[in-house]
Amino acid sequence: MRSTAGLMTAVPRRWEDGITWAFPWSDKAMIIPTPNLARLLAGLALVLTLLPACARMGADLPQARDLQATGREAARAGVPVVLAVVADGCPYCRVVEDEVLRPMQADPAYRQGVRLRLLNLSDPRPLRDFDGRMRTPAEIAARYRAHVTPTLLILGPGGQEIGERQVGITVIDFYWSYLDAALEEARQHLAKSGSPDS
Repeated sequence: MRSTAGLMTAVPRRWEDGITWAFPWSDKAMIIPTPNLARLLAGLALVLTLLPACARMGADLPQARDLQATGREAARAGVPVVLAVVADGCPYCRVVEDEVLRPMQADPAYRQGVRLRLLNLSDPRPLRDFDGRMRTPAEIAARYRAHVTPTLLILGPGGQEIGERQVGITVIDFYWSYLDAALEEARQHLAKSGSPDS
């Protein structure tokens, strides 16, 4: 083994035996047998291959593009629309997305019981609002007076607010119960009104 001042060096004795790691600050050495090194490198390659797939998991939340079509879909299903007003660079938005919206979207009961859409205020592109007009996300949020991100709006198929909005985030443990209560309020409103425009 060879050591240089302050550096960790790898000096193979024989390739079949493995690679010896020598630590200059210690008289100990570690030998990684070649088959284990191959497994280690294969595992590292697998992890590096899967990283882009893990990064794409964040793209699974449906973005608001056509709220009029979303409203029609919600009317046919008889369910409320949850419009999540978020912004890039908002750490609380990421918490709500990761701890509430993604689990909600992954749960078949929630997925069938609401139409979830993300309204990203950082996106300047116009989209179709519930009334059919093209508006930017910021204009739509201003129409609902949703000035804080994250805000979850509980809407009827016509875009009217029918459940208590969830503004900001305090304690994530209570967020689910508040959201469930707001969704139940919205479902009762839809059941009473029976109107697709509610």
